[in-house]
Amino acid sequence: MWIMLYQVEGAKQKMDKKLFKKSFAIVFMITIILGLQFSLIPFAHSADTFSSDVLIFLKDVAMLDISKYQSTLEGIIHDNPSELGNIDQLTGKYILKSEESKLEVLFKIRNNTLTWCLVDVLEGFPHLTRSSSTELTGNANEFLSRYQIFTGDSGIEDYKSLLNHIDLTKNETKTNENLKCITLINPLTSTIEWRQTINGADYSGLSISFKENVFHAFKDDRSYYSIGSAEINISEDQAINIALEQTNSISWKIGTEEVNNFDVVEERINTKLLTRSRDVLNLYPYWALILPLDDIYPGLVYAIQVTIWADTAELIDINALSYGGPISVENIEVNKNFDQEIQLDLFLLTSIVVIFVSILSTGILIFKKRVRPSSSSLTSFFHLFNQKEL
Repeated sequence: MWIMLYQVEGAKQKMDKKLFKKSFAIVFMITIILGLQFSLIPFAHSADTFSSDVLIFLKDVAMLDISKYQSTLEGIIHDNPSELGNIDQLTGKYILKSEESKLEVLFKIRNNTLTWCLVDVLEGFPHLTRSSSTELTGNANEFLSRYQIFTGDSGIEDYKSLLNHIDLTKNETKTNENLKCITLINPLTSTIEWRQTINGADYSGLSISFKENVFHAFKDDRSYYSIGSAEINISEDQAINIALEQTNSISWKIGTEEVNNFDVVEERINTKLLTRSRDVLNLYPYWALILPLDDIYPGLVYAIQVTIWADTAELIDINALSYGGPISVENIEVNKNFDQEIQLDLFLLTSIVVIFVSILSTGILIFKKRVRPSSSSLTSFFHLFNQKEL
């Protein structure tokens, strides 16, 4: 009897497990289907139209011979980023494949306009409709001419004019009235960037990049960013004085220890005039300051970062910079009314190098006796300040 009952119970458990697996599979499939519906249905008929613009751009502007590739739209995501005022954004990926070549194409479409595209060569060499120039100047000029036709933007003529006065064999910055051109040349890529600049602050613009004399990437944020203000009502010296005054009352905590006794090395303060959004999609100028400290303090803090609006003199934020990342400070009220994260990557990295070299050259023996940051802390630190959308 006990054996029979055991067999019946075992059979029942097997049936319950099968029923559970089937139920789980059904629920999982329904979840996937609903997820696809919610993510794809709202723009299903328009996604094909916009993604086809990407192929037109690749053919007419990047000069890829699309006819030699089998193109597959592998994925597309529709979202409305709050930091960009909930504008429509499509992010997608194409795979272009032929017998001799395979390319991965990433793109962003914002407000129905292609604003970013990157072509990564996975195999072989790209098929082109015509041979590319062996000179960066020729490639850049031809790209701008084709991009001007693609967008209908007559303002590109100013970009071409300024490009002719730039030495594209080295890193250089040149400004003509309210237009700045910056070249960044390295062994892997050659990038040219144009920015609208007013009173020393850079706003929206266009950048293009080439790899092995072939189009690699572009970004154009002019269609969705506007100038909220270009007024600079506080000078660099005034910004430094405000920053020094504000740091006098701040402190930070490491565990239960409160750190409030530190000294700033004033002669090594770094400043940079940048722009960011204070209200949706409108850019405003602000001062970014790095105040190096005379030693490495608890929490591996080596500097104080201060940001101040250049048009209103209002304090935006203060952070203690450490080898483990920014640390929030206390005893300070800051203006958090902004929509866009600070983009201080290059400025911060440059400041870090200057401070770090100075520390090594003046006190390496003392530093060895104190706390040494671990390799993992340094890795996470540089990763934090090296994240940037191309």
